[in-house]
Amino acid sequence: MLVPTHYTVSNDILQQAISEIPEFETSIDLNYRTGNFFYDQWLVSDRFENTVWEEILNSLPTDIGQARLIKLKPEECYRSHADIDDRYHLSIISDNAYLADLDENVMYPTVVDGRWYLMDAGKRHSAINFSGQPRIQLVTRQLLISGKIENPQTVKLSLETHIPNFRYVFDDAISPWLNKINKQGQLNNFQMISESDVSFVIDKSRVSELVKICPPEFKIIL
Repeated sequence: MLVPTHYTVSNDILQQAISEIPEFETSIDLNYRTGNFFYDQWLVSDRFENTVWEEILNSLPTDIGQARLIKLKPEECYRSHADIDDRYHLSIISDNAYLADLDENVMYPTVVDGRWYLMDAGKRHSAINFSGQPRIQLVTRQLLISGKIENPQTVKLSLETHIPNFRYVFDDAISPWLNKINKQGQLNNFQMISESDVSFVIDKSRVSELVKICPPEFKIIL
């Protein structure tokens, strides 16, 4: 789930970043969207231009999505979820903290070593901080692929029955599948219509797969 890449930052740069962490509660964006949230390149925000944070982001490929500093407080974890887009992870502060692959029951230590790691976010996962200090990661989205689809079918998924944990249900059942078909070039124009409704384009041959995995709380509209 978590694979080391050849993208790195020097120890000097990493130490400077640690000394220049901005004030924030749970997360803060370092860049801003230029168009479509999931498909178009994000650019460094004015606040972080010509800073160590721009230098760190420049160590990645230029076509990146949203980049956030994310804080996980001591003795906390995230609920199980999956994501449509994979993520680059760089540990800024981490002591006895882990990413957990809940599909394979494997925990990966988030080590402060100046190396970017690529996370397969299509697997159900969580993050856990067992230490007494906040865990801070720089997490950057990979842009989604604009797939070339032979027989396109526009699909809307709408929450049919309201449930308090609808986001958990969506991420548990549908996000792993969307992540997979994106990597296969079989997904296009994914967008959030509202907090509980999404639309996207897939090949007509994949509709039957969606029908099988779609929870009853969501309605498929073709």
